[in-house]
Amino acid sequence: MTPPQLFFNPLGPQIGGVSYSLAVILFLIIEGLAYFLASSYFIYRFAWKGRRLTIDIFKGFERGVIDKVYHEIIPRGVDIAVRKTFDDFEVSVLDSMYNEKLVSAILSIGELFDKTQTEKINHYLIAFMLGIILFLAVLMGVLL
Repeated sequence: MTPPQLFFNPLGPQIGGVSYSLAVILFLIIEGLAYFLASSYFIYRFAWKGRRLTIDIFKGFERGVIDKVYHEIIPRGVDIAVRKTFDDFEVSVLDSMYNEKLVSAILSIGELFDKTQTEKINHYLIAFMLGIILFLAVLMGVLL
């Protein structure tokens, strides 16, 4: 890779419109989120002995207000947003993007990670720790 190409694409070469490095980062974030959810469930189930995690946010509200918001206002807002966003959008563009770019990128990611499946626990732990680190970095970036 020549230096100008590296300057314009710091994440590496693109295959099918998606960089391998970006795909690896997204995979590790998804893995980190999955492990985070699994560990949260086990903490909830075994450490807190099944006590509820939720806080009564709607304690002072009437049930009718919550039902109206949930069944009328939110669906109406989503429907209006979707209609305004995709009113002049051509479905063929979306189909070609999905079928050609996204699916080929996912298949190439699968081929890439097929080489890393060595059935050794340290490789899985490295992927887990990288996913946790990336998840925390994204979380801190959002919070700060």
